[in-house]
Amino acid sequence: MSNEAPPPPQTPKGRSGCLIALYIVLGIGTLLVITAGIGTWLFLRSERGQKLIEVATNGIDLARKASQAPGTDALRKAGCSQAMVIPTSQVLKLVGEFGPDVSREMPESLRDGTLVMCQLATKDDAGPDCAAVARIYAAAAPQSPERFGVIVQNQRGRQAKCQGSYARDGSFLGSLDQR
Repeated sequence: MSNEAPPPPQTPKGRSGCLIALYIVLGIGTLLVITAGIGTWLFLRSERGQKLIEVATNGIDLARKASQAPGTDALRKAGCSQAMVIPTSQVLKLVGEFGPDVSREMPESLRDGTLVMCQLATKDDAGPDCAAVARIYAAAAPQSPERFGVIVQNQRGRQAKCQGSYARDGSFLGSLDQR
């Protein structure tokens, strides 16, 4: 017979305060994600949400068509990393869904016109200028309008290299800012 006392019963280890705080934060985070998901779902099913989805879808389609429009391949070959030919009336129609007064902000010459955009991938602005873009576009697009807007911009810059309203022959007709 042994005089040894039985070992004391083991007490369960308590959870640390950090672990409890982590569980609380995870629970609140999960609740917020679920709430945001339900809120987004409800918004997207609303009339305004459906309109937003429609405008976004139409905008993506317009951008795709603008980047594949006649003349854009020739502009890319000439040095534009991205080229678009944008029918401004369609842009105004899309934006007008949320801001009917937007058309007043656009210069008169572009309200029902065409805007040719060329983005340069280089910092040193190597690539065509606005007059060259106008000539290249007009030569490559047989149905180009007599007058259209041109913007040439560096991809990394905020300011346009040049912009203006141009004729098919590349002659400068005026600023895009004229109203």
